[in-house]
Amino acid sequence: MKQALTVQPRLKAANIQKAPWYDILLFRTRLRVKIPKATARIARDALGNIIDRRPFLNTVAKTEYDCNDRLGRCVIDIYHSAWRLYPKHMLSRSHASLSLFLRGLGVTRAERRVYRDLYQLDTASIWIRNYYSGATHQFDELPGVTPVDGKDQHNGVESDGKPRFSVEEISINGVKLFFCRPFKNQLDYFLPFSAADLLQFSFQITPKNARAEKQFAELIQTTQQFALSMLDTLALAHEEPPLRR
Repeated sequence: MKQALTVQPRLKAANIQKAPWYDILLFRTRLRVKIPKATARIARDALGNIIDRRPFLNTVAKTEYDCNDRLGRCVIDIYHSAWRLYPKHMLSRSHASLSLFLRGLGVTRAERRVYRDLYQLDTASIWIRNYYSGATHQFDELPGVTPVDGKDQHNGVESDGKPRFSVEEISINGVKLFFCRPFKNQLDYFLPFSAADLLQFSFQITPKNARAEKQFAELIQTTQQFALSMLDTLALAHEEPPLRR
């Protein structure tokens, strides 16, 4: 019989159901998801500003995105937040932090003839793998994507130097997402909301001491539970964009 863990990490002051709604209009798609208020230091942009693109982001013109034609991708940071992670004991200090990076990702116009539909797992998988590796976006440049056969696949490297991990399609309340664990401390969920657009919910753990390193498997489990609880509140709705003045 497997011995029960004596110490279980938990999230303090991060109750999803009591969290406020994060609401943003992505041109014709409105995203709503419950995100608890931050309890840890939040990553900021190069100028020291808090990253929050509400209330509206033009995901069609992509004028605010960083688009790279050579890499075939457009990227924008939409929102950052972070929470302290605590062990089970009530008097224990925080020994890790959990950060959320919400990003908008898009296929460049030149690559849309190659990546025609990011709703499809086969297409999205190759695009996502190229997104991490910075590879030129061609279908024959990466090996076929295999199904996820273990929860601990991460941070592998092929002989050609490209990252090795699998992308899995999941469904939460009827919403399609793609999941992968590209690095040991990172769980990423991708939400397609057009044939050429994805939202990336990236959950990243930062240990603060040796104790957290020893409990890393439990921290990952807690992070996954937290991420799935958050994404369980996710809702997408079609709306008309605001009128130009």
